[in-house]
Amino acid sequence: MFNFKNPRNTLLLIVVLVLLVNSLTMSVFAEEGTQIDIKPLSLEGNTTISMHVGDSAAFLVYGNDEGVEYLVCSSDNEKVASVSQVYFPSFKLQVTTYSIGKAVITFASKDGTYKGTCEIIVSAQPLKLNMTSVKMKKGEEIELDEISGYKDDLVWKSDNENVATVEVEKSSWNFNRITAKGAGSAVITVESEDGDYIGTCKITVYEVAISSINVPKSKSLVVGDTYELPLTYLASPEDAVLYNDDFIWKSSQPKVASVTKYGYISASSVGKTIITVKTKDGKLSSQCEITVSDIKVISVTTTKSVKIGVGEKIKLSYTILPSNATNKKVVWSSSNNNIVEISPDGVISAKKIGTSNITVKSVDGSKTSVCKIQVTIAIAKDSEGKVIHVTDTVSKGTLYGKFYGSVEKINGNKVYVYWSSVSGLFGAKLTRDQIAFAQTVAQVRLNSFQWMDATSVKIEDSGY
Repeated sequence: MFNFKNPRNTLLLIVVLVLLVNSLTMSVFAEEGTQIDIKPLSLEGNTTISMHVGDSAAFLVYGNDEGVEYLVCSSDNEKVASVSQVYFPSFKLQVTTYSIGKAVITFASKDGTYKGTCEIIVSAQPLKLNMTSVKMKKGEEIELDEISGYKDDLVWKSDNENVATVEVEKSSWNFNRITAKGAGSAVITVESEDGDYIGTCKITVYEVAISSINVPKSKSLVVGDTYELPLTYLASPEDAVLYNDDFIWKSSQPKVASVTKYGYISASSVGKTIITVKTKDGKLSSQCEITVSDIKVISVTTTKSVKIGVGEKIKLSYTILPSNATNKKVVWSSSNNNIVEISPDGVISAKKIGTSNITVKSVDGSKTSVCKIQVTIAIAKDSEGKVIHVTDTVSKGTLYGKFYGSVEKINGNKVYVYWSSVSGLFGAKLTRDQIAFAQTVAQVRLNSFQWMDATSVKIEDSGY
């Protein structure tokens, strides 16, 4: 009789059983007294497969050496996953998932000679966030976004609100504000209401210890300037990132130069102000003296010369450089007010025949420019609407060329022209002594002195 109490006998029995199992394939009894070998099957060599909710995938069946064309397949939990057989483009089993959980897929040949199982582990479908982990300093806020395009409502929560909180924006369920509350770690989770979709982001919050802050001692600006005052600091941890709005900024004279919470200075008027920056706890500070001055005028220019008739008025223009000069005011003056007067806004009035110099002078820097004004006895207009003055050079086109002359008199719209030369006739330019010959050749009836309608002549050079 076999004695189980003897350790050697027990060990011998175990060895025999192991050898027996290793030497046999899986077997069943098809009929009483008849043993059939079972050949194992698998889904692409896997005993477990992980999938997400809503997935559907086809898997090759390994171990089907004899090419069995039909398998009996089933799931022990079809609420989690189902299975079906597909033949095209190749022999596979199609697994479709529906909810979080586990299901065991069984597949075998009709005669039982081939059989396999595979556990399907179904987890939530991942939601994609704009970041999966982030470091934040205490008090900082960031926006955590769901970017995978999920359309339905989502539930956001923090597993440690002492470290980080999440606030859902009212404008959208998918855009949210994360606020760092205290040092430590927290996981922000977003999931669908049924739990089938989920995403996470790890938040690590650190506290910053600032040991020093500094801004430049002084800075010169001109009116209209904007300037970001550079700030340096020492803080721990060493990789801590601080921004200008992590500090408190103040100007002693905001009318001279103001400062924003981001350290941007705007210079408004001439003067001095002190910009002070402090840590939020008020323990550390640094100051910069800002001096604001004018933008000086470099030059002023106006028209060089103008010809004008008695009684006529013209407004002169001027240009100041630089264009953003603080004080652009100018003063006008005439060298002879009996001939030409000028108003404070630059309008000249011709009083009588003669010349006068008009000077424009900048109030800032006393930069000057001069315009020579020539006043004639009367005015008329040519065919292009330009004003004709006595002594203007004029021309009149002909069939063969142009006659050139000067205005001697003006009577209303009639101008008395003295023709001094003619050009364009066979390439010739004739003098006054040759004018009669030119008239004959050109067959143009024109006298050396002639009254003409002002609209029939063209000014060649009016001087302005």
